[in-house]
Order: sequence, then structure tokens, then C-alpha cells
Amino acid sequence: RSRKTSQNLPINTLSEQNISSENSIESKNIVTELSHKEKGKRRRNAFISTLQKKGLNLSQEKGVIYKTESSQIIGIASAKEQNQKWFLGLPLRNDYYAIVLLCEQSDGNILNIILPFEFFQTYMNSFVSSNRDYKFHVFKKHDELYMIIPGTDHVTVNQFLNNIESLR
Repeated sequence: RSRKTSQNLPINTLSEQNISSENSIESKNIVTELSHKEKGKRRRNAFISTLQKKGLNLSQEKGVIYKTESSQIIGIASAKEQNQKWFLGLPLRNDYYAIVLLCEQSDGNILNIILPFEFFQTYMNSFVSSNRDYKFHVFKKHDELYMIIPGTDHVTVNQFLNNIESLR
């Protein structure tokens, strides 16, 4: 199921009905027992399906790493809301063409934050990272979405909602 935003772009939702129809899961109890990894995979698959309908095909390279038809690297992270906050991660690498943050809200709606190449290049050295991963912390305050980036004020990311053109 999807609904239109003010920009007339769909916001994907993973409802019990969607999961049931696509994967023959009928019990809400089963849905809540899915692992975080499986839920993330389902969010990514729903997002990829939406892109395909818009004529944009991504192929999975490995895990959360995808490639465009022109071999550009796209990282797709996913998380469920925790008190209007999302904690996401992607493998540490320096060749991302774009970063997609799929932030599932408590009501099941997915916020598709698509950070373009320029954003990644600007903040790449400032993102929190571990030995193997970038760590992204997104939060919502007064209907605005922000990303915490050390050494900066919180950076607003509302302008990157449904920013599908950054993937072309």
C-alpha cells in the first residue's frame, strides 16, 4: 500500500496486509516475530519494487549494497522508529553514489530519505563510524527530520525525502 505525499510521490508502507499478500504470512503474531534483519530486507524489497515501477532498476551487490544500471553504488539502510529516532548503519566504504535511509515510523509508514552523492561527499569524513560501518542517527522534531553529524549543527534532511532523482 502507498499513499501520496504533497510532492505526489508514494511513501511505501509495510502493513500486515502487504506482508500477508506478498509472503503468505497471515498472523500478526508471526509478523511481530520477524527479526530486525528480515524486517529490513522486506523494507528494502518494497523500496526496490517502487523504484522498478518508476523505471529505476537496482541490483543487489551484497547485503545492503546495490548497484544502478550504470554501476553506481547505492547503500540502503533500514530501521524502525524508537521514540522519533532511527539508528541506521551501512558498510564503511567511500564509493557511495547515494545513501538511502528507510525509516519506518511507529504507524508503519516508511520515510525514504535519499542522500545524494554531494551530501555523502560533504559529510563522509564526519559521519560516526565503527571499524566496519557508518552509523547514521536520524531524529524527528516538530515534523522536521534531522541527522546528527559530529562537528555540525543537526543537519536537516527533509529536502531528501523521496529524492529518487538522486539515484538516476
